[in-house]
Amino acid sequence: MDARPHTIREIFGSDECLIVPIFQRPYVWKEDRNWEPLWNDVASMVTLFADDDDANPHFLGAVVLDHLKATKGSIPSRQVVDGQQRLTTLQVLLAAVRDAFTTRGVPDRYINALRQLTRNQDELSTDRHARFKVWPTLTDRGPFSTIIVADTQHQIDELLTDSDSDSVLLDAYRYFFRRALQWLEEFVGSEAQDSAANSLVNVLRDGLQLVVINLSQHDNAQVIFESLNDRGTPLLPSDLIKNLLFQLAESYGHDPETLYNLYWQPLESKAWKSEIRQGRLNRSRLDAFFAHYLTMRLGKEILAPALFTQFRTFTATLSRERIPDLMSEIKRFSSIYENLTESKGESSDETLFLSRLSVLDTTVITPVLLFLFDSYPSHERSSALQLLESWLVRRMVSRLTSKNYNRMMLELLHLLKRQTKPPTTTIREYLLNQSAESGFWPTDEAVQDVLLTQPIYRQLTRARIRLVLGGCNRALAPTEESATSDLAIEYLLAPNLRDAPDEILDTLGNLTLLPKKLGATASTASWEKRRSLILETTPSGVNQLLPLDFGPQQILQRSVRLADSFCKEWPHPLSIPVPVSVPASRPTPTDRTRITLPAPPQVDIASHVNEVFGSMPIGTVLTSVQIASLPSAFFGLGQLRADHVESGLRLLPGYLNIIERNPLTIEKIYVAALVKESQPPDPAIKRKHYTETIQILLSQGLLQPDDELVYREPKKNLVHRARVRHDGAIFAGGREFSSVSAALTHSVGRSANGWEWTVVRTNLTLSDMRIQAQAPKFSS
Repeated sequence: MDARPHTIREIFGSDECLIVPIFQRPYVWKEDRNWEPLWNDVASMVTLFADDDDANPHFLGAVVLDHLKATKGSIPSRQVVDGQQRLTTLQVLLAAVRDAFTTRGVPDRYINALRQLTRNQDELSTDRHARFKVWPTLTDRGPFSTIIVADTQHQIDELLTDSDSDSVLLDAYRYFFRRALQWLEEFVGSEAQDSAANSLVNVLRDGLQLVVINLSQHDNAQVIFESLNDRGTPLLPSDLIKNLLFQLAESYGHDPETLYNLYWQPLESKAWKSEIRQGRLNRSRLDAFFAHYLTMRLGKEILAPALFTQFRTFTATLSRERIPDLMSEIKRFSSIYENLTESKGESSDETLFLSRLSVLDTTVITPVLLFLFDSYPSHERSSALQLLESWLVRRMVSRLTSKNYNRMMLELLHLLKRQTKPPTTTIREYLLNQSAESGFWPTDEAVQDVLLTQPIYRQLTRARIRLVLGGCNRALAPTEESATSDLAIEYLLAPNLRDAPDEILDTLGNLTLLPKKLGATASTASWEKRRSLILETTPSGVNQLLPLDFGPQQILQRSVRLADSFCKEWPHPLSIPVPVSVPASRPTPTDRTRITLPAPPQVDIASHVNEVFGSMPIGTVLTSVQIASLPSAFFGLGQLRADHVESGLRLLPGYLNIIERNPLTIEKIYVAALVKESQPPDPAIKRKHYTETIQILLSQGLLQPDDELVYREPKKNLVHRARVRHDGAIFAGGREFSSVSAALTHSVGRSANGWEWTVVRTNLTLSDMRIQAQAPKFSS
């Protein structure tokens, strides 16, 4: 290794080409940090040289050069190990000043002096780079060549006016050209300009100095390149990875340029250099990709500081034949990653999944997605993606921790790589087996508890609220456009009207999506006016069937409806199907026995109405006479009258639209999930399970079989009672329920949060017990 200072004339004065390896990064220097300070240094040195003939050259830093074997007839060349940004900038500076001199009519001797520092004179060499003092990376060669070979004023004007190019090198050229012209304009008259040009050329040739470190054949250029980066040279891990790969390829006898053109060139775009946010940090997109790619390949988490070290270990035993294969693999996975981050799926459902994933801001799932998208076609991975989305969205809405997602995704990745079963089965089984708070899959009941009771407007980001409402809208109106990013979130009942407490106003049932905000005047408008404005813009989906009167009770009823649509859009694998026993052929009431019957229990009537409407599409209209004439699991033919039906409708919380006609007419609006639970099970359908959390409370001894539950309504002076069965079922009002909320809803006659039941034995609510069950356990 030999290190000593060289002036610009000593570096560029002889016929020699300094070749920048194609695997080094493109030109990245910028005006404020690099070009402007360099020009200011040059201008200062002109003044200093004019005042002091013995002034020392200005030090610009160091460059590291390595030897290159030269064939006979080729121009002498050296490889640039470090310092390509400095060397390239100096060449552009020299060319820009040269062309400014041409434009201003400066004598040719000064122009030729600068031209000799930018072009070699060896006309016998056959190398394509023989004309150039510096030969940059492949990305920069086009604009660099155009700058260096410009001779005529027409060519100079084209460089200055080319609006189609986004080359940073051209930006640098234009900056130095402009500064050189401004500097020359300070000198009036040909004699003054001649003297100024002479001073500037002298500084550019002899007033700037670099320390040139020439490596010997025994020095390891790769180690030096990496150590320079460790000492502060602003190279990214992906720059080091690129350098390592192509150094390996070259050492094995591969043609680096061929490999670059085949596999790496797409990764040189500005999009890959742009920064993206990961957690609390910003990283280049290419660095982020390599971290996810290595995590997927190695099956362990790769942290940013160790990215290059891990990649170097990964390639330590790479054979010659594997280098092109690895580069091809990197290109393939980078294309997948690009589609993931830009939400470009192979189907509309896949695109929707990716756009929702960007809202969730959960990048830890990316290694799993890279594996799925590479290993399975779209139709085989579709249901697997739906499972992942349901798990993520349900946990997001429930505001459950994501701190353990890294470990879980690595475990899932290992399973997917080992399993021979379909990915959907592996993902389903793995996520369903998670019982800890950091990983369990919230059930329908748990999610509905959140959506009916929690002020999500204050708890979730606006983007996530749009995601939730958009999903509900898609379940209610599947044919409508799924994109929601441009829609405005709006209250139905305006908060400033104070018609309901904030904890009700901020729940899901009082929120909607509109093409734009209603405006300030609508904030004080009546519900009738607001309803009219809303229906004018979006009459379907989450805004369909808005009632004429809207208050706390209607908000709760709408929350039930939207919670049910949420569970349809993001279903849980263990959601219990609603058994339907309405026959395909409807009997007519012509043979009804018209006798006087005692009025049956109203709860049974409500359940009968639910079952009759159960298999019918939304929008079905039946009269009370028609409903009474149809059989169900509760009533046979002739056992029910129309007035019985009408008296039992008060126990249906927002499920039907009652139209005051004679006879009374009822329209199906939606199926409330909490109402479904009150239907009796069809003996032909095997019940899958009772509430999972209740079973956990029983297994941990927090609950005991036959524990009595109470729920008090002091204002009504009412006490409701229920009992816990050994299998987790809740027995209330003479009926069995698989949901605590369904049991309480049945008891109080309105939608209610079943986790507010109090256990008489412990005087704790079920919610308190659930928290105890989920708390971490420590061994003594």
